[in-house]
Amino acid sequence: MGDSLTGADIMMSFIAELVGQNGEFEKYPNIAKYYQQLLTHDAFKKALQIEADN
Repeated sequence: MGDSLTGADIMMSFIAELVGQNGEFEKYPNIAKYYQQLLTHDAFKKALQIEADN
């Protein structure tokens, strides 16, 4: 993930969310790290808020 959020980041976020929902972040520490980084991205936070509002 670079400085800007891309379509690839959004697509990969679904995989990371599934891994987390299944409690498997400990098996995949790089995915966990990526998802934690993604959660700090302002554009991703905004996307999550838009999703929550709908």
